[in-house]
Amino acid sequence: MQIDSDILDAQIEASQAAVNMYDVQLKNAKKNYDRYRALLEKNSISQKVFDDAKVEYDVANENLISAKAKLNELDIQKTKKVIKAPYSGIIVEKNIHLNEWLDTGSSIATLVNTQELEIVFNLPISFIGGLKSGDVYDINISDEIIKAKLYAAIPSGDKLTRTFPVRFKANAGEKFIFDGASAKINFAKESKTQALVIHRDAVIKRFNMDVVFTIVENKAVMIPVKVIAYFGLNAAIMGEGLVQNMPLVTKGNERIFPDMPVHIINK
Repeated sequence: MQIDSDILDAQIEASQAAVNMYDVQLKNAKKNYDRYRALLEKNSISQKVFDDAKVEYDVANENLISAKAKLNELDIQKTKKVIKAPYSGIIVEKNIHLNEWLDTGSSIATLVNTQELEIVFNLPISFIGGLKSGDVYDINISDEIIKAKLYAAIPSGDKLTRTFPVRFKANAGEKFIFDGASAKINFAKESKTQALVIHRDAVIKRFNMDVVFTIVENKAVMIPVKVIAYFGLNAAIMGEGLVQNMPLVTKGNERIFPDMPVHIINK
């Protein structure tokens, strides 16, 4: 997109003329300065005459530097008159018309990137645990298989659905993908993880982490755990110190703390 620059072009032309003028003045001032310096060494002129010539030379030099800086500023403004799209895509909305006046910061158009895709899935935590950042997955979008790389799993999830947004990036290449199209992804069902299956009520939040409590010599022992998955009334967990068939507190565990004396009233 090209923004009209007639006024700016005239300013650039005037600024270029000023640079040329100050360049000529500097050359003449330099000649006088060199000539008076040689005469001063021979004591043919007074110190004041030489000082005046030096001041004239210094002023001419500063004038040229200032004029060049102004010209450079205008040239930079001229480059801003050409607006290039940040990527190849399709304009889906135009906010201006030809020869229309604009204010600084006005929206010009809405451009959809049809090649660089971002795909978002809301997945349960049981799936996210088996994903690896940087791995490439096959994603089906409008019956087209796209190779997509996992780059982020957002830790803030939906409390109602207990799902978390997982983001993938892909290059569609020559395939045309509509913005907002639905996508499908398959995960390997044969992958397995060693975990201990317990009653889900045994897992509680304590000190901003998932924990379970067991009883050792009538005292509560807290064990931090990682929940692999919830299914029905059960939970699959992993954690250091867990052993098969160990007793876990499933009722009243929200009211106990590590090393607290505990009296077991039923098992």
